[in-house]
Amino acid sequence: MRRYNMKAILGVRWIFSNANTWQQSWQNLRHVLQGYEDVVYGFYFDEPVWTGVDVTSFRQYTKQIRTDYPNKAVMVVEAYVPIENGTIPSNYFEYVTDFGFDFYPTLFVNQSGGFDTAWARYLRDFELVKTMAKGKKLWLVPDGYNNGDVSTNYLGAAINLYYGIAKTTPAVTGMLVFRYDPGDETGGTYYTIQDVLNPNSRFYNARVLELHTGIGKTIVAANPFPTSPPSVVTIPGDLTGDGHITMEDVNKLVSGFGSPYTIYDYNNVVTNYGK
Repeated sequence: MRRYNMKAILGVRWIFSNANTWQQSWQNLRHVLQGYEDVVYGFYFDEPVWTGVDVTSFRQYTKQIRTDYPNKAVMVVEAYVPIENGTIPSNYFEYVTDFGFDFYPTLFVNQSGGFDTAWARYLRDFELVKTMAKGKKLWLVPDGYNNGDVSTNYLGAAINLYYGIAKTTPAVTGMLVFRYDPGDETGGTYYTIQDVLNPNSRFYNARVLELHTGIGKTIVAANPFPTSPPSVVTIPGDLTGDGHITMEDVNKLVSGFGSPYTIYDYNNVVTNYGK
């Protein structure tokens, strides 16, 4: 990811899926990420309210992430159902920094009187989200799949409309196109954005490819990433982040052993001491 100047958004829903083991799982992940923190944008939860994560647990999980990674995003994409129903608990998202929601109007083309009607519903939901997530960064989640009997042209219409919102809403930070595994490759009756953008697929749509790549290039040109990795690249055991393992790291390990540092940190400091 460093080579291509990319940032990772790491899904952690399964890390926190077990109330008895999440703390150890989280520490294991922290250990794995040592030395790669510079390529991590943040940590992502998928539809926690809709999947039944209670408010106390979710606040505990997200507060822990913010404590351990105060400069990283804590991101949620919530299902449209609890947003429309108004069933999201108070202060549920207190420790969340980035927020999005998924409602795919192209899926409702044949169910709700056409695409325009479905898009109007999306806009109503988006107004609710802007109020609910005030002060947070917003992410749009454009449609990236559909059934084979729905024209792929609707994905082009949708991405244009999402981009229009992004350009006129200062709180919007980015767009994440949702998709399943390619349907065409598995002989399925549905298609995904990979199929639509693949010239070898029966669902290929050159116009949609042109729209997606054009929008992507415009966004990147306006927000260029650094052309090289940070000058200081941390190594496992570099608890101070200065690029070396010294007595300062040992002292920090001793003072913080048990919370937040573990035996993994001890091993890294000992192994790389002096580097």
